[in-house]
Amino acid sequence: MTIRFAAPPSRMPGPLPKERIRLHPPQANNDNAASTAITPDGLLRAALRHFNAHGLAAAHHARDNAAQAFFDGNRESYRWWLQICRLLDRKVAEDIPGAAFCDEETAPKGRSERK
Repeated sequence: MTIRFAAPPSRMPGPLPKERIRLHPPQANNDNAASTAITPDGLLRAALRHFNAHGLAAAHHARDNAAQAFFDGNRESYRWWLQICRLLDRKVAEDIPGAAFCDEETAPKGRSERK
């Protein structure tokens, strides 16, 4: 028995004209696009070391460390882990208690690497 398949006509338009592409370039889907702050090298190195130690769960570990520091009242450690979590995954960092009230400018700028 032969099976015949006829795909429905596509609703997708054909190739876009070059003028339309030039006038409306596609936008990147990067959730960090709004951030223009420059990341200090020490913080970036610490985030990469943390990612190396914990893999894809690194942002969740940083979130847990920030939450623990928040509830312990250790502001410096809290801001450090918050920044590391923001570097690794901004959406996970939004779940940290008090993260909405701690902007990126209040984070420690030059700090030795922590583990």
